[in-house]
Amino acid sequence: MSFKDNLKGIALRINQQFQIVDVAMESDTTSLGLTPLELKNRHNYLIEHLHKEDFKQLNLLLKESNEGKNTHLRLRTKSSQIQIYLLKTKSEASCSPYNQIFLKDVRTITPLVEGLDTSAISGMMETTNDFIFFKDNHHVLLAASQSMVALCEPISHWREFYRKIDYEVFPEHCADNYFELERRVYSGDTIAQEIQPIIRIDGSKGWVDNRKYPMRNSNGEIVGLYGVARDISLQVKAHQEMELANKIFENSSEGIVVLDEAGRVFHCNSAFAKDIGRTVEQIKGCHLREVRHKEDGDAAFEKRWQQITQFPYWSEELNVTTTFGEKKTMLVHYYSIKNSTKGTIWYVGYYADISAIKQHEQMLEYAATHDSLTGLPNRALMCDRLKLALANLRRHSGNLVVAFIDLDGFKAINDTAGHEAGDNYLIAVSKAMLGCLRQGDTLSRVGGDEFVAILTNLSEPDDYVSVIERLLLAIKKLPTFTTPSHCSASIGVARYPIDGYSESELLKKADQAMYKAKESGKGTYGTCTALYLQHVSG
Repeated sequence: MSFKDNLKGIALRINQQFQIVDVAMESDTTSLGLTPLELKNRHNYLIEHLHKEDFKQLNLLLKESNEGKNTHLRLRTKSSQIQIYLLKTKSEASCSPYNQIFLKDVRTITPLVEGLDTSAISGMMETTNDFIFFKDNHHVLLAASQSMVALCEPISHWREFYRKIDYEVFPEHCADNYFELERRVYSGDTIAQEIQPIIRIDGSKGWVDNRKYPMRNSNGEIVGLYGVARDISLQVKAHQEMELANKIFENSSEGIVVLDEAGRVFHCNSAFAKDIGRTVEQIKGCHLREVRHKEDGDAAFEKRWQQITQFPYWSEELNVTTTFGEKKTMLVHYYSIKNSTKGTIWYVGYYADISAIKQHEQMLEYAATHDSLTGLPNRALMCDRLKLALANLRRHSGNLVVAFIDLDGFKAINDTAGHEAGDNYLIAVSKAMLGCLRQGDTLSRVGGDEFVAILTNLSEPDDYVSVIERLLLAIKKLPTFTTPSHCSASIGVARYPIDGYSESELLKKADQAMYKAKESGKGTYGTCTALYLQHVSG
């Protein structure tokens, strides 16, 4: 292949698969780091080293048979450094399966731009804080400001940028961005503008507003471009932080609302709006009372609003009913935020649905005070209720009975039918005994087959007898569905104030009376008075 074109550079013949089939031996291939013969023997060099974004450009140029037209291609050298080449094509015979292409290192092409070596340009290059640069019409730098040195490790002075391409001074991915933006200028755009990333020498990252404009000669032909890139890293960071804050605000599961000084909704998130059954736009401008605290009367709301506006932080648990009729417990926080420059005050409210937490708390509290099998109050709750009842009686007088109940024959149920049958019987007998008590009385399970009943509001000391007899009869009639077929109970009775004054004294004496009832034949009840008479007669 003979190199006869006046474009000094690299002359290649390639096939339709972009494989190299011949290289002109007089080609200057030093920019690739190869000799012409080495390049010829590396048939897949274009396929392996052409920039992935430039295959389309090369393919279009070859298919359209635009002889004499040119474009810029990026080709990786032997050392993996990207160089930019001006590409021209030359047609062969129509029946030939080959294409001739000519590549010239753009750094070796004489620029058409003149007048940049002036004192005015030099002064601007040395003093500006913006990144200002000039290029010829082949992506080659002619001048760049001193401020750009902070982005380019190989460069120490702005004049060193002359006749360099971006791939020599910038990270490759940044140079890729700049190259694509410049293609738009060379294609005829009056301005090519984009927010693009930068990497400083110290490794820190930033952003620039990069704007590039064409330079034309007197005939209107593009002979180069100039660009101004302004560092907007702080603005981009602020924007990113704002976007993040907006995403957190919008995607928060908590309802968030921002109020002005008068209590009108300036903004709210979807969670706040959804809970009310409206859209965000429907809520904006409404007063807080209209959209969130309908259940409050005027006085109640005004009191709450006064607290919100009076303190920098306010918090309270509120029970609310949603638009859908669902009752919820909300933990509400309000913060006041003052604009230091304008003096205006905003109130930011957070509404967290803690209904599940409150339900869990209630479950834990219930589990701590109730028997897990029967659901009856346990010993701790029974003792609290007994203390409360006795304190009330000491202030207002009256009578009270503590009845200690022990099931006769229950052990045989467990032994013969198993613990599941025993548990079922305990549940049934608990319901049966509850049916015998009056409103205000308490029945608790204090042991395996032991129960305590507290009978309050007795007009006379012996008014308990009918209740105790009902208990004995209900237990006796309840079937066990096993052997024995029925159980009975032994009940011990202690009365206030006849038999004792404190809860511990009454419980102890009722327990003693219950054992006396068992000794008397079971299925009956005993009193502390009978124990006292027996002790005296004994």
